[in-house]
Amino acid sequence: MKRVSAAYVALGLTLWFVPLLNVLQAESAAVVAFVSFFVAGWSAMNHFRAGRRSFWGELGRQEGAVLIPLGMLLISPLWAPNCTLGQGLLFYALFPGITVVLAVAVAYALTSVTLSRPRLILGGIGLVISVVGPVYDLGAHPQFYTYNHVFGGILGPIYDEQLAVRTGLFAFRGLTLLWAAVVALLGAYFRGRTSQWGIWTGLVAIGVVYWFSVPLGINTSANQLQHRLGGHHRTPHFDLYYDPDRLDEREVAALAADHEAAYDYLSDLLSLSSGNEPARIQSYLYPNRDTKAQLTGARATSVTPVWLDDPQIHLLVERVDASLGHELAHVFSRPYGLPVLRASWAPGLVEGWAVALEPPGPHPPAHDLVSAATVTDSVEALSAKADAIASRLSPWGFWSGRGAVSYATMGSFVRYLMDTYGPEAVKRVYARGNFEAVYGRSLASLAAAWADTLRSQSFVARGAHDVVGRRFTQPSLFETACPHYVPPHR
Repeated sequence: MKRVSAAYVALGLTLWFVPLLNVLQAESAAVVAFVSFFVAGWSAMNHFRAGRRSFWGELGRQEGAVLIPLGMLLISPLWAPNCTLGQGLLFYALFPGITVVLAVAVAYALTSVTLSRPRLILGGIGLVISVVGPVYDLGAHPQFYTYNHVFGGILGPIYDEQLAVRTGLFAFRGLTLLWAAVVALLGAYFRGRTSQWGIWTGLVAIGVVYWFSVPLGINTSANQLQHRLGGHHRTPHFDLYYDPDRLDEREVAALAADHEAAYDYLSDLLSLSSGNEPARIQSYLYPNRDTKAQLTGARATSVTPVWLDDPQIHLLVERVDASLGHELAHVFSRPYGLPVLRASWAPGLVEGWAVALEPPGPHPPAHDLVSAATVTDSVEALSAKADAIASRLSPWGFWSGRGAVSYATMGSFVRYLMDTYGPEAVKRVYARGNFEAVYGRSLASLAAAWADTLRSQSFVARGAHDVVGRRFTQPSLFETACPHYVPPHR
């Protein structure tokens, strides 16, 4: 077990130096769970092949070993505050605690038969489950969470401060234990230590859980959303689903008019003909954050899953005014994204497109926000913004930065491209970010020209400075102390 202990110590040391992961919470628990599947599985496999330990004895030792990174994460509050320790302990029990059971069970089964490369098979099983599960959950359902037998799960969008801890998480981890039991019984059967009835009973139980995956909260379906919300209003381009207890007919009619107005604005802006407009769009309007979190996993964040076959947007009723145009712009981006994904590989272009295409509103435009943020030293600050454009295209560069800054910067840049070169060029560059091929200029050159344009602005909207002071100073999830903690008074 020395190698196992060393691996977990190395993992704990790594987590200490990574913002967000140095706090005992869902993210760090998921990372430990992913690593523990391979560490515990390969270690258990060596011991089973040597015939040194029973299943239960090995499981106890591997569960004890996975406490090492837990202990190290319990030390990290000395420099990384943790205001949700109880929740973090729960996630640790649900994620690595249960994953280790599955890993030992898989190792036990694989060593019960003669295989040429059992370690490679175990590793392949772990990787396949880690990838196929999220692809199925997110690619086939209108949900923004995924539960996984290996890494535990992703509970919702990165921008939600408060995680959605749904009953489906507990049901799914119970399912993981069922799988572990069946696999362990399979190992015992091939060793001649049990009969088949337990295996078949377990498989039937697993089948029942999958059959009722939607009622159990493991997955979310469109039918479930529409049934739970209850109300339906049809317009020329939309199907609005809403809670009739929250909205009366007059309010629904007003929201429908807002949807159609935003649709017309985007169609005109992108110069779309009738044959190139999106198919009918489903708009799910949630009455409150708790309902939205329990149904979709996204609590406050407005979301548009462009990869699903049916165009759709998911909004809180209270945020329709602020989010409708932005989310609808994502729907209009679908034809110009990568195949299957229907989006750009670059989050900076995904969100920059949506900000750039937002219909005019009471909030200051992105150009003004970026200009106001750099007013104290416009030359150097805007040059720095231009240099940061490339980094904000990447997933890490975009999501690790402050959300309001990333959104405004990329929105301003994409709007500059649209105003200067027209919408057709933006459509062509959107999927792959191949700026030189589309514009005949490097990204750095385009970013420098964008900065020059902002520098020439002689005035900005009156409210821009207030918005910058209020929103641009909000730390990202990677910067904040006590991630996922929302004080009771908020």
